[in-house]
Amino acid sequence: MDLFLENLQAHLQTTYQDIVNSQDTYLQLGLIVGSFILAPLLAAVVRHRFSVFTTEPERSQKIRHLIHELGDLLSPLLIILLLKLSADLTPGLEENGWLLIAAMTVTLIYAFVSGVRKLIRNTLVVRLMLIIGIPLLTLQSIGALPVIIT
Repeated sequence: MDLFLENLQAHLQTTYQDIVNSQDTYLQLGLIVGSFILAPLLAAVVRHRFSVFTTEPERSQKIRHLIHELGDLLSPLLIILLLKLSADLTPGLEENGWLLIAAMTVTLIYAFVSGVRKLIRNTLVVRLMLIIGIPLLTLQSIGALPVIIT
């Protein structure tokens, strides 16, 4: 048992050093920070340009009211878009983009939870959507859902 723990500790130490010494880790961290700074700024510009986000429409205008309600999701959706674009456009991050995948997963879950709570009024339906949706989104974003299903 002691040999197993020593081997595990040595493996974890080597993996930790590889992650800390990798330039890809810092590149991904910079892309994540840049996306989290740029997306709220872009969302503010979009909200300012389109009046549907600033003035609440009448209840009779269902589509405009829905768009107004979804205005809070602009920032997380833009973060996801920017992270996905940066992952696809940066060479070498296809295999080692674990930090970007983790950031996209967290942001995707945040957007899902915010959208469900904003659009659905029934608390039982909200709980069911969250209980079912969050694990499915997590598995899909890390690429494990197709493996589990097949």
